[in-house]
Amino acid sequence: MKLVILYGPMGVGKLTVAKELQKITHYPLFHNHITFDFLAPLGGIGTEEFWSRNNALRCAWVEAAAKAKFPGMIMTFCYAKGYDDATMKRFKRIVERHGGQACFVQLLAPEAVLHRRIKEPSRKKHMKVKDSKTLNKLLKQYDLYSPIPFVTSLTLDTVAMTPRKTAVHIKKQYRL
Repeated sequence: MKLVILYGPMGVGKLTVAKELQKITHYPLFHNHITFDFLAPLGGIGTEEFWSRNNALRCAWVEAAAKAKFPGMIMTFCYAKGYDDATMKRFKRIVERHGGQACFVQLLAPEAVLHRRIKEPSRKKHMKVKDSKTLNKLLKQYDLYSPIPFVTSLTLDTVAMTPRKTAVHIKKQYRL
């Protein structure tokens, strides 16, 4: 299985690119708000316990897909350097243990673009960051712009290319 992990800050276009990639690969899409929105009603958003449960669910999903020999899967993730390293290593180990490959794609856009995009109506479907005050707080609290330090990532600017062209580039780069 090829696990394509699209990561970057809020509003960068992870889900938009993932949907385009899904159209051309037919891989299932597991976006980060599936588990986040599922667990949110239980409370504790932002606590260590919340993130532990969230990541356990995500890893269980990756494990199930790898065991089932899915040809591929697309996942979105808001990676915070230092905080999410163990989870990224775990995803990579799970996929490789089943003979697959983890393909990391860092999506970037200038902060001003993020502030504009987080106000898009499409974000209302999920419990996503929708206001500049929260975005600013999270950008100060976490390093959301650094690449994952222990893997090789394809880094793409979501302003320079359309979501479709970005998806095509990812497909070619990783031979999906």
